[in-house]
Amino acid sequence: VSTQSTGKMKAVCLLSFVLLFTCAFGQSSIHTTPVVTSDRSQFGAFIEGAAVDSQGNFYTVNYGGRRGTIGRVRPDGTQEEFFSSPDGASHFNSVRFAQGVLYVADLGLKRVLVVRLDRSSYVFCQDNSMLIGLPNDLVVSRRGDRVYLSGMDWGADIGQLWMCTSGRAQRLFSGRRTNGVALSPDDRTLYMSEARNQNGGPVSNILWKFDVNGDGTLRNQQVFYSFDNEGTGSTDIDGVRTDSAGNVYVTRNGLRTVDVFSADGRKQSIVRLSMLYPTNVEIGGGSDGRTGYVVGRCGSASYGTGNGCIDRFHALAPGREFQGSQPQPQPQPQ
Repeated sequence: VSTQSTGKMKAVCLLSFVLLFTCAFGQSSIHTTPVVTSDRSQFGAFIEGAAVDSQGNFYTVNYGGRRGTIGRVRPDGTQEEFFSSPDGASHFNSVRFAQGVLYVADLGLKRVLVVRLDRSSYVFCQDNSMLIGLPNDLVVSRRGDRVYLSGMDWGADIGQLWMCTSGRAQRLFSGRRTNGVALSPDDRTLYMSEARNQNGGPVSNILWKFDVNGDGTLRNQQVFYSFDNEGTGSTDIDGVRTDSAGNVYVTRNGLRTVDVFSADGRKQSIVRLSMLYPTNVEIGGGSDGRTGYVVGRCGSASYGTGNGCIDRFHALAPGREFQGSQPQPQPQPQ
């Protein structure tokens, strides 16, 4: 065997070893760029929710540190108030774009509010029998006719999942602390996180998946990924999103990461963040829809303190909610 052939064989073997090591023992890292930093943030410590419109404007809640507000960050970085609830009892906790409008989780009034881009609004659904802490997060079907709501009562260590259709709210699931919720690109699979407390802190975090029936109800509950098995079950899952390729993005509130999974449940990438406590993630910015955003308390600020920050990253595929460049039809009040 020639020296040149031997060198090539060694190089191939080394490359194969590196690839095998990466696949078996680690995941690729995705790095972020700060968009809104603590020193210039107009958002408060309860920053939650994440949504991007067709013009690349980014929306999240707790603008000015007020519970019933939505702020907008323009592509040039300008921060401004977009919407403020006239009802002082409102407590916005999540936002999603679908059909060209914002769906807003208002846990203060146990309702989903739809806010149009002209800032007019109407109630999509409301039910006072929802558990305290609902709706905490939400996801909207691609047609905008179905909204799934999750939330929890931390102290009681219980949670629920609801579905709203045509103004009617229906409870689908009761369990421990339900939080992040997402739909697959074809709306046939629903993902939902569930955590369990012990002695006042989390000890278990699991991401479930369900098959979605034609009427929107759920069946065939299965474990999508158990963080208990990798030793991080004591760190909460928060917001969950999918992209158009079916990858699942999971914020880890207390680990400074967003974990990225393939549709078959393999962890393939980790987004490294500037914030220790991310709350929500969204994908859909930029001309290709692959710009992702993560929100959370800046740095390592403890619960309820500090400002809200926003990081940006390049996702594996365009977001499920990517709006494209064409205006979308808007749902009508029920």
